[in-house]
Amino acid sequence: MSDDMKLLKQLLEDRLKEESDGVIEREAQNGIAGGLMIALYLIDHLHDMEDLRDDKNE
Repeated sequence: MSDDMKLLKQLLEDRLKEESDGVIEREAQNGIAGGLMIALYLIDHLHDMEDLRDDKNE
């Protein structure tokens, strides 16, 4: 993961902790916290999606 993506992930995690009283809950949440959890999931699995895209192009 690039340094920019690591920084983005850390910023999103910090904001999620703010929104959920200091704890990252793993259950789905509504509003800002839910959107941040989705963004973190996508960042964590970005390389998987790139691999899938490469497989389709072969």
